[in-house]
Amino acid sequence: MASLKKSIVALLILCASTACGGEDIVAPLDVPSAPRSLTVSTVTQTTVEVTWAATTNTTVTRYEYQINDAFWSTIPGSDNTTTSHTFDSLIANTQYTLSIRAVNSAGEGASDCVAATTLPPDFFGQVLIPVDTKPRTSAVPVGSVSVTIVSGPRAGERVETDQNGQYVFLEVEEDRLHIRLEKEKHETKEAIVHRTKATTLTDTLPLEYEGPQDTPGTVLIGLAWPEYSKQVMDTLSVVADLLLISSEDRESYGWGVATVKDPEEPHPTKTGLTHEICHAHQHGVVRPRGGGTTSGKPWDSDWISSPEAEAYLEAREADREEIGYNRLATFPDDPWNDSLLSIIEENANVCARWWGVGYRRYDIEYQRAWLKEHLPNRAEWAEEWLYRP
Repeated sequence: MASLKKSIVALLILCASTACGGEDIVAPLDVPSAPRSLTVSTVTQTTVEVTWAATTNTTVTRYEYQINDAFWSTIPGSDNTTTSHTFDSLIANTQYTLSIRAVNSAGEGASDCVAATTLPPDFFGQVLIPVDTKPRTSAVPVGSVSVTIVSGPRAGERVETDQNGQYVFLEVEEDRLHIRLEKEKHETKEAIVHRTKATTLTDTLPLEYEGPQDTPGTVLIGLAWPEYSKQVMDTLSVVADLLLISSEDRESYGWGVATVKDPEEPHPTKTGLTHEICHAHQHGVVRPRGGGTTSGKPWDSDWISSPEAEAYLEAREADREEIGYNRLATFPDDPWNDSLLSIIEENANVCARWWGVGYRRYDIEYQRAWLKEHLPNRAEWAEEWLYRP
């Protein structure tokens, strides 16, 4: 009996020691509290960095982050000493809710969040000049062009194109800009450029040429027009966005581009540039915005069927019957040639004479008097048709 009592006493002592011993009892572990002083420190177009106060909770094993209401992810390499995280791969000019929480072996702690908006994207574009009239797609970059925002909250801000013709305005909220382009010996131009749409003129109507201006932010410019040609175009309607370029070997007109050998040193009596402007008038009569028609024909084929051309052909036939000779024939050996090329070029000759022929519009009254003497019916036609409606 005495032996049994000793065994029971020993067992009671052992149980008491196990239940109440200080080192053997572990208090329940709490999850971490929310990060303190969570703050946005740095913002770019695609990243946001946040910081928070260092924790004194040594049980923290890692931190996790969340973007808006998406799933939680572990901050790589984080532990109880981590105090910052950079959210990346964000979208420019977008508001986000960014959350941070600590984690320990008991689970995820409470989170804290901040709101942040990424910076607006940069606005990129390019300035080109055509090098050929057909088509306008043959264009090269123009460097050192002054590009100025004309209107809106960034009005007056100016940048310059680089050697690749590229310009950039930083952190622009707008999706379109009204800009002015300026460069010595080039025609000053205003245009509306877009992030996602084709460039337009300030009237905002779309151009119908196929070419670089269909690329968002891209603008085509040309050389400066001589003063006399501006006077002609102030009165004579021409195709939209008419540009001037120079060529060493020819003068011609194509899709909204007039080419002359040297606009600054013109021949004083040849039709030259005025003749090409008259082709731009023909083009503009049937395709004011410069593009194609549902027929798929070139613009000159459309012009020959226009009311203006029909009136010209009637006047031409009347001159043939009344005068008999054709001083402005395209083909002198075949003065009344009725081919499309013959009519188109002859009509441009008449138009150029009406506006004074040469690069300096010498003696315009003499030229009109000459037309009335040698081409009287076509002179009447010019007086009726060669003005803006």
